[in-house]
Amino acid sequence: MSLTQYNQYLQSIDLDHQTFMSIVDAYRTRNINALLSALSKRPMLFARQLARVIRAFPDQIELTAGSFAVAGRQLPAPVLVHLHNQFANAQRGVGVHVTLDHQRHVQALAAPLVSPEQASLVLWAIECCLSGRLRGQKFCFAVADYSRVMPVEDISAQCNPSFDGAVNLYSAPLWEDFPLGEGELLWASGVRQHFGGYGLALHFYDGQLRRVGGADRYAPTTEHSCFWDGVHRPGELREHAEVQLRAAVEAGIRYVLLSAEVELPIPGVTACEHHSVHSAAEDVPERVQPYFRALRGHATKGVELTHQGDKYRLVPGAARTACALLDLYTQRVCTLEAGLGVGPEHDAHLRGLVAQNVEYKPMTVRQYLDVTGASVVQVPVGVKIVARSGERFDPASLYEL
Repeated sequence: MSLTQYNQYLQSIDLDHQTFMSIVDAYRTRNINALLSALSKRPMLFARQLARVIRAFPDQIELTAGSFAVAGRQLPAPVLVHLHNQFANAQRGVGVHVTLDHQRHVQALAAPLVSPEQASLVLWAIECCLSGRLRGQKFCFAVADYSRVMPVEDISAQCNPSFDGAVNLYSAPLWEDFPLGEGELLWASGVRQHFGGYGLALHFYDGQLRRVGGADRYAPTTEHSCFWDGVHRPGELREHAEVQLRAAVEAGIRYVLLSAEVELPIPGVTACEHHSVHSAAEDVPERVQPYFRALRGHATKGVELTHQGDKYRLVPGAARTACALLDLYTQRVCTLEAGLGVGPEHDAHLRGLVAQNVEYKPMTVRQYLDVTGASVVQVPVGVKIVARSGERFDPASLYEL
């Protein structure tokens, strides 16, 4: 790392050289007291380093949790909710198979990053930091609003003073509505700019998270899925993977995972400009990124679009990107944006991602009100916020009180 890169790194994590070196020395000399003293003066840095400190000093978990219970009170609530989600799910055993490093590449875990017992102590510390923030406040919401998910501030960018490849606890993205409505078809589409292959693929899983086939260039056509491509514009081909929704559900398919890879050459980018054949994803423009869309047949118009989702970014340096996971039953989608490698562990990584995102439970509005000391009432008298059925309620508004 050059001096310029080093200074840029310190600026990115809002850290001065002296504090940085004190943290590095504390890890190197295994001085837990010096480490916690330095991190307590930087609560946001402490939040980013929390799981790492626990792994480095597993026998000092009580001291670590106690220090964070004090320092963490200065952190904004969205950061604490993010940490609560991570450790609450770790306590439940979710996120123990795979996780993501700071470049969003999937890493297999030989053992959980933190134990359920360690996670329980950290949860106590986090809830100490949230406790009392809404004490004395009264709220009255529509019933459905209590189960809405609290937004978070993502702090997963790795702050790793030892530069030894440490990874983060897994944080699942939030599920968003993907209305299929009266759609009869699900298309995954993407444009490839060369004949080497864009690598679009769908992976199918049933309700028990078992792999039940897929759709890609080499998969056979079935009653519920097929794959084809065609000329999009001169020099470009559009790839399509199609799913017949009714037939897919009848075949036991519940989850559809979209993945894609980009191989060299991309026009205007030479092989010598890349360190590896799989680094081209960072050069893929938005207009050729893959996406989902729902369609239905029309008597006079042929195929009619009913809903189109967002385009999904491909992870730089990854052989393949797990882009998004769609639940056909609940009609919701989550953006994975996880980089995959090649080899025999590929399928295991995919299944681990599917399982963790399906099983992951983020903090709800009701849980946030409980942990912060707020009161929930049935009659809107003397309440802070009233949200009745049909009114739009933004859970983030609770952070502003």
